[in-house]
Amino acid sequence: MKEETGYKIKLVLITAGVTIAAYLIIKFMLPLVTPFIFAGIISLILIRPIDFLCNKTGMNRSLATVLMMITAFAVLSVLVFFVVKTVTNQFRELLAYISQYFEGMSSRCRNFFCRMDRILGLNLGTCEEYVKSRVDIKGEGGVIGSIGLFFTATAFAVMAVFFICKDYHKIRDKLYKSILGSEIRYIVDRSRKVFGVYLRTQSIIMCITALICVVGLWIMGNKYALFLGITIGIMDALPVLGTGTFFVPWIIVLLVNSSYSQALGIGAIYLLCYYVRQFLEPKLMSDRLSISPLLMLMALYVGMILFGISGVITGPVATIFIKEIVQMCKIRMLGKSTNT
Repeated sequence: MKEETGYKIKLVLITAGVTIAAYLIIKFMLPLVTPFIFAGIISLILIRPIDFLCNKTGMNRSLATVLMMITAFAVLSVLVFFVVKTVTNQFRELLAYISQYFEGMSSRCRNFFCRMDRILGLNLGTCEEYVKSRVDIKGEGGVIGSIGLFFTATAFAVMAVFFICKDYHKIRDKLYKSILGSEIRYIVDRSRKVFGVYLRTQSIIMCITALICVVGLWIMGNKYALFLGITIGIMDALPVLGTGTFFVPWIIVLLVNSSYSQALGIGAIYLLCYYVRQFLEPKLMSDRLSISPLLMLMALYVGMILFGISGVITGPVATIFIKEIVQMCKIRMLGKSTNT
């Protein structure tokens, strides 16, 4: 009885300790090592092609790494170029279509403010000036600083990719042969699985969201349905953006311009996309990782509360790691109790 009680107390303490450690790592350590995490992910993608190139040609590993990085960068640049070119052309066409809504919205807003001035007995223009004074349009320095930080982090990530790919096997062997070798191997294997599951989940949801948007906009008679649907689907896969970034301003513009039927249609598409994601994301991730959908839903909510938008990713991933590490500790404790 005492052994069982001691086992439960240890398990509770381990769970609490791992949870606190996960919170501290995400809160304070993750922003510092994010470029190197991306470098590690990119390196894992490039390792096999580099190994293949070295084994087949006998090429020096440093040279093979540089060639593979240049090739990957060139392919990515070409893809980005064609995507940007397509988006730019479509955007130019959309500007003419959308401009009328902004013109109508501007005039309707001015009329609304004038009516409010008359109702409140204020001088004409008072409400409009008040609203303008409440809108913060500053912050250029912060944007410039963020751009500089982004390029600095990118430069370090590129250098990290080179060194990781160049000495990958040496680094791996040293880590696996260290005191925490078995734990590191376990964490690396779980990271690959978690990342793979997350990518598959987001890809499935992105395709479903894009399909809903394309079909919905096509039914509404929008001639840009295919382009807009694919764009919104891609945006939905990005935690910082999401479908609301696109749909909410669109709905507001339609309402201001008294296009109530179109606003209702766009709102219905937005709600459908939103609830499809809320339903599918916990379900798909939990089914493939053997975690309860309710626990995954709680992880999403707690992650968003603690870490903001990034918690959509860090919450579920942290929950998975906490579960797996506790499970590993449980197996080891049971093994020791059995041996004794």
